[in-house]
Amino acid sequence: LIVLFFAVSLFGIILYCYYHPSSVKPLVEKTISRSTGTTLTIKGLSYSFKPMRFHAEGITAVSQDAAGGLQMKISHLVADVGLRGPFGRKTLTFKSLKIEGFDFKFSDNIDRGRIRLKKTSPSFFGRILKRSVAVFLFRDMAFEAAQLVNSQVVAGFGDQIIQVDGIQARLNADRHIGVSCSIQIKWPSQGLA
Repeated sequence: LIVLFFAVSLFGIILYCYYHPSSVKPLVEKTISRSTGTTLTIKGLSYSFKPMRFHAEGITAVSQDAAGGLQMKISHLVADVGLRGPFGRKTLTFKSLKIEGFDFKFSDNIDRGRIRLKKTSPSFFGRILKRSVAVFLFRDMAFEAAQLVNSQVVAGFGDQIIQVDGIQARLNADRHIGVSCSIQIKWPSQGLA
């Protein structure tokens, strides 16, 4: 009886999210912000179920510490996904994942204690929800193809700056990864510029 109640509740939540997509974005922002210790915002989020596709734009995450030592931006993210496998053992398969304009900045003045995935023991409801998702939705994730376009990573450590520009990366169906980029290292105190 309890399992039936949770199954009906989960189905009701899915239907509500399907007919009220504006309620999903704040939930995703709050959940990820809370679990990573960052402030996450999403400018736009849309999805469809036939075909199963997700599109997000204007994703930003900034560390909650005073120094703001972590900043991440994603201009566009598009994912075509599908569920494969038998009931109770489904795999969420990313048929294609394209991330455009990934911009990641990290500096050593960040409060590393604030930016981490917080490991806490899940509540009773959390454990039931996790098991319900595993049984009714998916247990694993797999990637068939992924692409990273026009991206940049900058890391600063004191007066050292490592900048990786023009990142283009691709994972194809044969599981081969191709990456191209340019790397610039600046370290004025050591005469590198």
